Amino acid sequence: MSPRTARRPSKGISPGHPMDSHGKLKGSLTATSFQMTATNLVTNFFFNYFLLANNYFFLEHNVGPDLIPYVEQGEETLDTLQEIMKLKGWQKMNAFTNEGFNVKKLYHPGMKRTMFLIQAIVDLPYEELFEEVWFNGENIPEWNPNVANFTEIKRIGDRCRVTYQVTSPQAGGAIGPRDFLNLICCRRDGNTIYSGYISSSWPGYEVTDEYVRGEVYPSGFAYSPAPEDPMKTQVLWLYNTDLRLSFMPEYILNNILPVSFRGYILYFQEHLTKVRRSRTTTTDSMSMEHQ
Repeated sequence: MSPRTARRPSKGISPGHPMDSHGKLKGSLTATSFQMTATNLVTNFFFNYFLLANNYFFLEHNVGPDLIPYVEQGEETLDTLQEIMKLKGWQKMNAFTNEGFNVKKLYHPGMKRTMFLIQAIVDLPYEELFEEVWFNGENIPEWNPNVANFTEIKRIGDRCRVTYQVTSPQAGGAIGPRDFLNLICCRRDGNTIYSGYISSSWPGYEVTDEYVRGEVYPSGFAYSPAPEDPMKTQVLWLYNTDLRLSFMPEYILNNILPVSFRGYILYFQEHLTKVRRSRTTTTDSMSMEHQ
């Protein structure tokens, strides 16, 4: 018996039928190989494109290979910041609602800690407000007495920087000075600018015995036009920090912290009022010179 006559097509399937005697498509192996090759080509194309796009980003923003991990950490922080701000279940606290801002809290079971979301309206367009904060960060001790030192250690491209901050004693001295080594990164998403920060590290700024090093989890600000007046800014501030106060019960700390939030907002608004007046005076002076 020859191979040609050893196996005959099953009944009902002619020799010209696209299916063989086993019910499989003729040439299916060739078709599968082609599909796999095409898939590999497309996958390789997008993978290489992704690499080129990332390399272009880092080169464009003057970020060296040793600093790429900071940019990646910053992007992750910004992603988490936006996700947390969108979470449901924020509970409004009854603190300072009549002073133009409100405070909300949320217990995060994954982090096993309480986070705070502060909302305020500031009388300055959101882009100008962000620029004032982003480019003049080292001036914070001049208008916020709760910050003793703020140093910009390293700028990483256009959107990230490493900073060192020392706070003053707070709550009548119940909370001693703390220092923080943070990575701060920003991004725009439509009409909102996000500025996220998180604890990081940098050579020469290791933990010492002089201060207790606070631990900052994904935190930050969102600046967007105020719904009722686009010339003003709605500020959302996510506070997600461990001050290392093991001696203080959490329920007491959660009642003390809103007082610190209030102080920051009031000092911030007072500072921005001076900035707005200064810019108005400068604009008026330039107008008079051209008359």
